[in-house]
Amino acid sequence: MLVGRRVEPREVTVSAAQNWTLLGMVTVLLGVVGGLLVHQVRLVGDRLEVRIGGLEATTDARFAGFESTMGARFDAVDQRFHAVDQRFDAVDQRFDAVDQRFDAVDQRFDAVDRRFDAVDRRFAAMDQRFDHLDRDVEAIARIVFPRD
Repeated sequence: MLVGRRVEPREVTVSAAQNWTLLGMVTVLLGVVGGLLVHQVRLVGDRLEVRIGGLEATTDARFAGFESTMGARFDAVDQRFHAVDQRFDAVDQRFDAVDQRFDAVDQRFDAVDRRFDAVDRRFAAMDQRFDHLDRDVEAIARIVFPRD
């Protein structure tokens, strides 16, 4: 670089052949640059596709693991519900047994109540007999011991 000296621009004449050569070189250069860009885009696309494929496989594996884990958890919950259902059935059977026992006790109380009713009727019949005996004894006593 020259310091302090000023360079004047000069006019250059270019022939038509040189123009066509220059245009051809620029075209080749642009073609090469374009080809390199296309190649880079393809490489980047391939890398993205590989990454996306890896992510897809990882995601699929995670979802498969999640699905099997959730399936196992739902199966465990279903088993617990089944166990609870069996326990409720057992409790229901116990209540049925207790209900049957109460029915048997109720029937026994009904039988005892009927017996007490029969005893009450017998006492009432005996009471009537005693009343008749009382009247008969009074009648005999008036005959034997008249009151004048």
